[in-house]
Amino acid sequence: MTIIKIGKLFTGSSPIRWINVVQQISTDGSGGIYITAYIVPDPFVPSKGHIAPVRVRNRLLFGQVIDLRWKGDLPSEIIKRMNENVPLNQKLIRQKEYVTIYSYPKHGCWAIVPRSGVGAYPPIPSQEQWDCYKTIAHHLLESGGK
Repeated sequence: MTIIKIGKLFTGSSPIRWINVVQQISTDGSGGIYITAYIVPDPFVPSKGHIAPVRVRNRLLFGQVIDLRWKGDLPSEIIKRMNENVPLNQKLIRQKEYVTIYSYPKHGCWAIVPRSGVGAYPPIPSQEQWDCYKTIAHHLLESGGK
């Protein structure tokens, strides 16, 4: 596990303070994968849980993705904020980005884990991806653990 602390020089007003890169070694000897999590400290993190978007399609199964509906076991205030942010959800759809958000009250933080953060090498997010992660982090902090 590698934890990278991000200074304000690089993040500006971003509430994301650390990037946690974990290498999972495969049992078949192929080397394994890296999982990248963007960590947001918050002393008011609610009980442990997660949310993730469910893709809404214009036709069953193979239709075009037209919206995201966030679902999970985090407080309804957080889910509502995420569902109501149409510009964020449209950016995530356009990027074909799938993000899961985990709460860790024991550690006083949130973890934003994109599917694009899983691969043979730790990826560097595009500016648009980074902006999406920052927007998500702001929603988490503004919800105040409600």
